[in-house]
Amino acid sequence: MAAPPQSAVDAAVRKAVEDTTMFYQVLIDLEAFNKQFVRPVLSAQLGLNERENCFLASYHRAGLDLNSAITLNDARHFQAVAKIARGLFELAVEIRLIDVIPDAVAKMVAF
Repeated sequence: MAAPPQSAVDAAVRKAVEDTTMFYQVLIDLEAFNKQFVRPVLSAQLGLNERENCFLASYHRAGLDLNSAITLNDARHFQAVAKIARGLFELAVEIRLIDVIPDAVAKMVAF
């Protein structure tokens, strides 16, 4: 099988860079929204039970991951960004399963 012409490769790379730049800007905008509107509300919560604390801890972990993803802004950081994406997926699964697995809150607190 013959290799694609160089112009096709250049166009594909250019498109990938444009898409990545757009998604990177979305992360920056999401963090700005989070910092201005979401974080103050969550920081003011008092008297949370263990289940609510699990959600709050997951939120904070996701926020830290988001900050790391924003900081890692070079193509050579792709491995670290991929690990962050996997970690965010795992957080989403944990949140989804909290009402499915028996004693999930106690297990999350213990872990």
